Amino acid sequence: MTIERFQHTQEIENQTPMRALWVDDRGVTSENAQSMIKGSNADLTVVTSIEEFSSEWQNGDYNVLIFDHQIGYGVHGSTLWKDIVEQGEKRPLIAAVITSKILEKEKQAYTWLAGTPNLFFSKENANYEGIGAELRKTFEDVAAAEGISAPQLAYLAELTANT
Repeated sequence: MTIERFQHTQEIENQTPMRALWVDDRGVTSENAQSMIKGSNADLTVVTSIEEFSSEWQNGDYNVLIFDHQIGYGVHGSTLWKDIVEQGEKRPLIAAVITSKILEKEKQAYTWLAGTPNLFFSKENANYEGIGAELRKTFEDVAAAEGISAPQLAYLAELTANT
């Protein structure tokens, strides 16, 4: 079990703070995490177990969720996330699945995330910087559509971190 934290690379004026939690039972290479950060300019935490994920999500101030479809033996990301959302009020602004193969039946498993953009990416020959950039663009679009400004999100993150 591992928790790794990576910090965003630069301060950009009026950019909404993006804090992502990425769960993958096989872990994420430091190189892929750094590429993701380069594209998204997000703070990124990577966890490798369901227990770490549950604790980090419930106690952290994340607004983006990234996960593998298959998380450990017999556990699917869609089921895990659905269970956690049903236990509390917390929802990400966006959710992304990065998995080995993207099948239509896997995409349908995530339809319950109505109102949350679903992004699917393949690990095969993945361009993690490009994935990060797409996450950032979608994140900014959703935040703007919901009327959430960068200062508001920063304030909410500060409140959450101090509770």
